[in-house]
Amino acid sequence: FRHDRDWYVQHKIELKDGTQACALYTDKKKVGLSTNESLSYGKLLLAIGGCARTLGLPNENITGVYRIRALDDAKNIINTIKTAKSVVVVGAGFIGFEMCDILKLAGLDVTLLIREPFFWGHLLNQKAGMILEQAMADKGITIIKEDEIACIEGTEKLTGVTTKKHSHLDADLLA
Repeated sequence: FRHDRDWYVQHKIELKDGTQACALYTDKKKVGLSTNESLSYGKLLLAIGGCARTLGLPNENITGVYRIRALDDAKNIINTIKTAKSVVVVGAGFIGFEMCDILKLAGLDVTLLIREPFFWGHLLNQKAGMILEQAMADKGITIIKEDEIACIEGTEKLTGVTTKKHSHLDADLLA
């Protein structure tokens, strides 16, 4: 978890660990819970998450290739970081941004591969995206734009990737 239980208490957040939201009553501004309780709200933010998509390429299930969906995925990446030297991160989303930062802090050579002409192009204008890109570059993260993976290299273990624009990138880890 991002914070320990005391953090939630200090910030006056009532943590409902292990409880699911099962129903939404917008007319009453209530959320029905799996515990048969309901919560009232003034404003509601639905942060339901998403699923990491597959690349649809051969070899995407070899050692060193990860999609981040659950805590076990993060644990596997942590174990791989111990012996990895270089990583390719795919995607201009929030998780890609966080992964670049974490992996760079772990001492890896990090390359971010995005299909867009600038970072977070689906959320920001170009000027704002360029500010984020510069901050990442200042930390030593290489950004390759308007390209994507064409081939995942390696038989049992990842050795690198080739992009659609024919760039070869060595990698021990692909996230």
